[in-house]
Amino acid sequence: MLTGKLLRFAGLLILCVLFAGPSTDLQAGDGFVLRAGHLHTGLRSIADGTLVIREGKVTHCGPWAEIEPQLQGDLPVLHWPDAYVTPGMVSASSNVVGPHRGQDSISAAYRAVDGYNTYGDHRPFLATGVTTIHVNPGEHRLLSGQGAVVKLVGQPQGRVLSKSSDLAISMQDSVDNPDALLEIPFPASSDVQIEPPTDQRPKGRISRILALKEALAKSATDQQAHGELVRYWGEGKPLRVSADSLADLHGMLAMMQDQGRNGYFVSDGTVAEIEGKLAEAGVPVVLRMNVPQGDTPPGGVLKSWGFPTLDSSPEWALAPPGDDLGNMSWAITEAAAHMENPENVISWVTHHPAKIMGVEDRVGHLEPGADADIVVWNDRPWHLHSRPLEVFVEGLRAWQPQEKTATVIHADTIWISSDHQIHDGEVLIENGKITSVGQRVAHPPHCQVIYGGKGSYLVPGFIDCYGHLGLQGEAASMGTGDRLHRLLGVSGAAENSVALAGVTSQLLAPRRLQRGAGVGLIAKTAGGSRASRIDEEVSMLLLQASSSDLSAMNRLFGQAQKYLDSWNKYDKDLEEWKRKKAAGEEIEKKKEVEVEKAPEEKLEDPLTGIWELTVSGGPIPEPETATVSMQLTGSNFEGRVIEPAPPMPVRITGTLEGTTLQGTIEVPGDVLPDSPKIEAELTGEDSLTGKISILTFSADIQGTRTSKEAKTFKVTRRKKQDDDGKPLPPRVRENLEPLRAVLEKKIPVMVNVSGFQTLPAVVKYFTEKEISFSVQLDNDMRFQRDLLVENKVPVVLPMSSSFNIGDDAYVPATFLGRAGITLGFMSLAEDGARRLPHRARQEVANGMAADAALEALTHGAARVLGAHDRIGHIHEGMDADLLIWKGHPFETGSRLERVFVHGEEVQQ
Repeated sequence: MLTGKLLRFAGLLILCVLFAGPSTDLQAGDGFVLRAGHLHTGLRSIADGTLVIREGKVTHCGPWAEIEPQLQGDLPVLHWPDAYVTPGMVSASSNVVGPHRGQDSISAAYRAVDGYNTYGDHRPFLATGVTTIHVNPGEHRLLSGQGAVVKLVGQPQGRVLSKSSDLAISMQDSVDNPDALLEIPFPASSDVQIEPPTDQRPKGRISRILALKEALAKSATDQQAHGELVRYWGEGKPLRVSADSLADLHGMLAMMQDQGRNGYFVSDGTVAEIEGKLAEAGVPVVLRMNVPQGDTPPGGVLKSWGFPTLDSSPEWALAPPGDDLGNMSWAITEAAAHMENPENVISWVTHHPAKIMGVEDRVGHLEPGADADIVVWNDRPWHLHSRPLEVFVEGLRAWQPQEKTATVIHADTIWISSDHQIHDGEVLIENGKITSVGQRVAHPPHCQVIYGGKGSYLVPGFIDCYGHLGLQGEAASMGTGDRLHRLLGVSGAAENSVALAGVTSQLLAPRRLQRGAGVGLIAKTAGGSRASRIDEEVSMLLLQASSSDLSAMNRLFGQAQKYLDSWNKYDKDLEEWKRKKAAGEEIEKKKEVEVEKAPEEKLEDPLTGIWELTVSGGPIPEPETATVSMQLTGSNFEGRVIEPAPPMPVRITGTLEGTTLQGTIEVPGDVLPDSPKIEAELTGEDSLTGKISILTFSADIQGTRTSKEAKTFKVTRRKKQDDDGKPLPPRVRENLEPLRAVLEKKIPVMVNVSGFQTLPAVVKYFTEKEISFSVQLDNDMRFQRDLLVENKVPVVLPMSSSFNIGDDAYVPATFLGRAGITLGFMSLAEDGARRLPHRARQEVANGMAADAALEALTHGAARVLGAHDRIGHIHEGMDADLLIWKGHPFETGSRLERVFVHGEEVQQ
């Protein structure tokens, strides 16, 4: 095992093996607490309402402020701040069980519950919000049997709430002229005569009630007649009367009063004409509205549709048109539009039908003692687009939509730009992207709907143009070959604190650039994975320029141009090879040979020899030194650690391209969790500087050559073709890849400019090359404003809000901003980036317009980073990084209320 100085050096000497503990899923145990933005119990409406569920029952119900002090902390809390929660809806009429097939016009023997499959999978019906239904033996017979009340899901033995809830009577035209009743003796016998078929009544509307009375009279003398009608009639079961004709309604109401029977009507809007009589008799109604009718058939009658005009607010119930549960949402919407308070419709589909059918002790409300049948809606249930997000039955989650990828945010004001706002508008978010913006947008089924509330202000997420979030403890300089994305992962507490301050994106940049060049990465401040936080590995090339002499920059881009040319040649050769192969032409094959080359006697290579290497910075508490023997062979080098003497061979291998070294420290076995990497630059004849890294840790490395030797070496020409003549791609050079991307116009450049004459040279250099760039400036900006305006150069504001030159005071934000220059803010901080909005407030206090400050944190910052095609704006195709403020972000009294990154809300 490596020990002492060798351990601290050979493994980067900064080894920390990180162990991630297993996460545990939240278990609901025997219940949970549900908190919602709005709760309707079926009996009352509660803002910020709370339910406590234990063993499938509601134990407590009330406002969060009232319930929270009573919580014992043993139950998980499900918080739906934007949801509307109701009891599971109760449909007092349905077609889940079809009509029975018996021929009897009047029989109490048929039980609808026998046709209900208690083991069946009825979960798809839960998508309507209905959890309890009435099952009907049918409306095709005058008295078709006994209805029942059942739950759609649950334990088979517990689904039936009432196996015989009523006697079902139908006064529909379909009951007239039933087939004659033929009774076949069983078992058949030759001495038992088969009686001829017996006619059945009714023959028309006028004989319906008479037929019922005759059947009752007959059953009084024959207890087996009409399916033991006398028995069930004598039990006093409520009558469920389906009737749409005013004459039938009057007739059945009179019969019920004469017989002293309880019951209820199932009818369409016609029933409104006898509303007063029904109220006086205490007979409730299940209103089964008609939908708009199609073409009227010959001889047909145009039926009224929709919700009738009522004189009062009776405790009636709603049923879906055509008994189709899928039509329940239409019925709710139609009914709510005719009610003084649309919220009253909730009772019509929960508590009222449960009470009418005699099951209100179990379902139809969410007061203590009720079954925990709960529907979590994405919006107010009477809205056309409202859909369930979750359904619980007896405290267990019974249904969820398969996908929940859409969100609609509604705000009083949507800030598009300083001269464009949408009032009372909405934004549709799908799969983390904004797909629609306007006053009314599409609401995909089961989408989440979020209301910002009165005074809400929806703005793009703020952008930090230069920061170090995620580089905690990382102090080493980084060059163009470094990739910051390797340091990112799931956002933690530090990142979340920045996101919750409103900063949703940051240009992650090194603390120090290696030899004046490095790369930046635009990263989200919140996300559940690295992939969710970044779109690319390199977003920007970072450069430093401190004089008008840009020779170093020229050399850098000169190398990049040669590198790009090699790739362009490869692309051209590859296309030519594809063309020839497709055409069947002969492909010339080149053979590369290995050549032995002897340098001149006095020629010395820049690397071979003995080097003293010192590692410092990063997690290294004190500098550590080691002696390494290096041998350069062509562009490849190999080294060995010779002091301190290692207990096992430690080999360093890599390549030298120009003055750039890239290598790997190879340690046998699994002593280290990864192979340490070395990246360095030869800074002189006998010196180098660079970085050594492993996992997410790195430290600076300095080297001095103490002896050197001239040796012969082999140059192996790299094959340029494979065996079939196909050209091979050039060697990938990580340190030149970002510059190649710049030359290909894929990423922009940010230049930190210092010195009076530097900015004109930088502007001239990049404008001539037609390269997109932005700048960070020092106090000399006061001389260069016109140059910036003329060339439309975006500027990152300095950290200082103001500076004085003699008697003159300069405020960069207003000095540059009022000239029309695109601006962005930077933090130069880790989690201190959370102060960025505070910095913008200070600029507003110093005279910057509130909308201008908002522009600099959003649109302007996105343009500074060359990312205005995906962040910083609210319009179609942009990342859904959004902030809900109460009031304009930079007005007195405003506050940030909610933050969304890629459409996902950032939680506290």
